[in-house]
Amino acid sequence: MIIMTTSSWDHSNVNKLTFLAVTSTYLLKFILFRILVGLDDNLNIGLICSAYVINIAVAVAAASIVFIDRRRIVSIALLVALDIWMLVNIWYFAANHNLIDWGVVKTATELHGFEDAVFAYMHWSHLVFPLLTIGLIFVLVGTSNAVAHRDGKLWVVGFAISLFLYVAGCVGTRLFDVHDEPHWVFREKEKMFLATHTPLGHLGYVGAHTIFEKKLNREAQMPFSEKEQQLLNTIITDTVSSDIPQSHLVFVLVESLESWALQARDINGVAVCEHLNRYIASHPVLFSPKIITQQQYGRSGDGQLITQTGLLPLSHGVTCMQYGDNVYPNYAHFYPNSVILNPYKGVWNQKVTTYAYGYKHLKEGRVLIHETDSIIFKQAREVLSQAQEPTCVLALTINTHAPFNSVPKTLMFGEVYSATEADYLQCVHYMDKHLGQFLAWADTAATMRDATIVISADHNHFPRKGGKGYCPLIMRSPKIERSIYVPSGYQMDIFPTILSIIGQENYFWKGLGVNLQEKHPHRSISVEQAERLSDKLIRKNYFQRATEILKTECETQTILRGLEI
Repeated sequence: MIIMTTSSWDHSNVNKLTFLAVTSTYLLKFILFRILVGLDDNLNIGLICSAYVINIAVAVAAASIVFIDRRRIVSIALLVALDIWMLVNIWYFAANHNLIDWGVVKTATELHGFEDAVFAYMHWSHLVFPLLTIGLIFVLVGTSNAVAHRDGKLWVVGFAISLFLYVAGCVGTRLFDVHDEPHWVFREKEKMFLATHTPLGHLGYVGAHTIFEKKLNREAQMPFSEKEQQLLNTIITDTVSSDIPQSHLVFVLVESLESWALQARDINGVAVCEHLNRYIASHPVLFSPKIITQQQYGRSGDGQLITQTGLLPLSHGVTCMQYGDNVYPNYAHFYPNSVILNPYKGVWNQKVTTYAYGYKHLKEGRVLIHETDSIIFKQAREVLSQAQEPTCVLALTINTHAPFNSVPKTLMFGEVYSATEADYLQCVHYMDKHLGQFLAWADTAATMRDATIVISADHNHFPRKGGKGYCPLIMRSPKIERSIYVPSGYQMDIFPTILSIIGQENYFWKGLGVNLQEKHPHRSISVEQAERLSDKLIRKNYFQRATEILKTECETQTILRGLEI
């Protein structure tokens, strides 16, 4: 009797000690993962505390498996699988500054070249993960014969504690996730989930996305609901042909340009954006300093989609990779000639999107070199100088792309800005110099007398905090006779504003935004509704027929116009 009781007591303690060892190991791995990836960098103290409560909860839940996993096989398999997942994520983050998401998993077979560079991202600190696992495996194997009839109760207690801590942590993330400025909701919940949860939760999230993607594709095959059709009726009208624009349209999509950079100066008082500021002050322009960018998974590609087609990115996935062969509404097909100027060959999937977004030609650099923006603006001048007919040009810059080390450092910032911000402003200053030269040429060039020039950014780089994270919009057109100041707007508002400026108000697709020239524009559709509707339109390839008809009509008008001349 005494021997059985002692044996039972010993087995119970073995399980408790094993549980403590497994919990500690999981938690240590989670903490190391957070440090290596930098998940706490952009969180306030409340969110950090909530994140660690969630991490403790998941560690307790994972460790509780040993109470029902008598042979420890499941526990060992989970430890090994988690190590692989964490290490791959750490390496991917080092290369791309993002954790692996569903899109990466789906296109894993297309990531040629990345696998060759994996060793470049390995570090001795990464050995801690397999070493901890090996040590814990010895513990689990050594205790596999500990049979305790009270394991079930311990398992229930462990999961009860885990559930309580998890709920408390999630409540904390809601309480402390406070935004003091307006922000775009795309991926905000996902980003917060990844920043506060463990790699196990991250893995589950990616798995859930595969189901979500199938659900979205299935819904896209169904007819529009009555409510969706009513929303469509407010932004889509009958196909109406319009006259060909009589002058050029130049859209400069500046990489990561943020409005705070327009006001920045170095320690000697030199303006970072001297030329852009002078242009805004000396020309009648539509200017907005607070455009909320709406990129999601595709970032640069999404910015191009929004500004060129008036649609929003997919609720899940990357449009230019998954639906790059679709036909989209756009303003480029109004022009007899249209061209995209891309910094270097192969970047941002331009071979696919050029024609999907209505452009006829693509000019790409052969290799990536320093000071690329000077070449882009030189090419823009050449194309427009030689143009014999109205031309639409989309110029994509790149020198302001992270890690901000592609241009000479000509300004001095001291300790006014962080090292990253200072390097970023050096690149913006370089871009401003060459954009300024292009704008000065456009003011005097005969072919640019009535041209429309649009300058904006593909997305922000810095978090929306302390005045950062917003992009500017600058529009110059003969139709803008007096400067228009727009306090704020969304990136989706750029498309309908351009349509109005180039005289295409009758275009069947009005876009999901509003015309920023109006004093009190009315949004007939909420941004949440716009996101869901746009996703369905893209997956259906809804615009293919209507856009092809309009494109044919525009080409016919070009031929007739040539005969008249």
